[in-house]
Amino acid sequence: MAGSKKIFNYLPQEFISNITKEINRGVLDLTFKQLYSKNFCKDKINGNSSLQNYKDNQSVIKYLEEEKEISKKSKYDIFKDMKYNEIFEEYLRSEEFEIDINILKNKYSDKYIKNYIRLAFDFNNFYYEV
Repeated sequence: MAGSKKIFNYLPQEFISNITKEINRGVLDLTFKQLYSKNFCKDKINGNSSLQNYKDNQSVIKYLEEEKEISKKSKYDIFKDMKYNEIFEEYLRSEEFEIDINILKNKYSDKYIKNYIRLAFDFNNFYYEV
């Protein structure tokens, strides 16, 4: 909607699927820009899709840093310096989270939804615990 010619790709599966406290605790305090600049790929083979996503995201960051108007319109200029844990907390207070919960209500039980919400709100605390 901001007119960008580039968009961020997915974060790598190596990060998304990793639930260890050690890895996630270290990532919670990274800014959006740092998170998307981090190479989580253990496999450095050029055909690796996660490595390609990392390279694509590097290209998007460079593009947005150069295209100030697009950066402003897309709100990247705000989010780039927010920490991952702060963005997650913002999401929990957002209309998007409410919409996502309503979508889940059509598929899952009330017990599942309550547990999902509880775990979402405990996410940051869980990973900060020693």
